[in-house]
Amino acid sequence: MNRIFTTALTEADMHGVYLATAETPVSNMEFMSELRRASRMPIGLPAAAWMVNLAAPWVMRTDPELALCGRYCVPSRLVAEGFKFCFTRLSDALDDLFDRAPLAVAS
Repeated sequence: MNRIFTTALTEADMHGVYLATAETPVSNMEFMSELRRASRMPIGLPAAAWMVNLAAPWVMRTDPELALCGRYCVPSRLVAEGFKFCFTRLSDALDDLFDRAPLAVAS
């Protein structure tokens, strides 16, 4: 995300609205599975929908539908304009965050 902001601030050609997401969307189930793997947390207790509906607006200040249904967004404009992501797979990005692999910067 910081690289997207930095690029937007330093590239004169970037203007307007961009979708700041990873280039390969995943489901919440896949994300949580990969997050547990990378953090070495073997189990994760699911939250019931009523819990998410109650907590999301009050605790996270967000729409419960984002957690319950998700959004599969693709940053097509960034990709079309040549932005290079450091990681194309979620597992690689999480491994880097948890210091499990060396940083692989795209050139």
